[in-house]
Amino acid sequence: MSHITWINVNEKRVTDDQIKQLEQYLNIKFPNDFLECVQEYDGGYPTPDTF
Repeated sequence: MSHITWINVNEKRVTDDQIKQLEQYLNIKFPNDFLECVQEYDGGYPTPDTF
């Protein structure tokens, strides 16, 4: 497996409150693994972009 690097990651992290507000607005609950990824790499994208 090749190494994945994240590009254009925002330095300002999304807050738990922002996530809760969005979940309430959309009437959904995001999976924990998705939330961990968003909080770590918000705004970024992986390279290579294929898995």
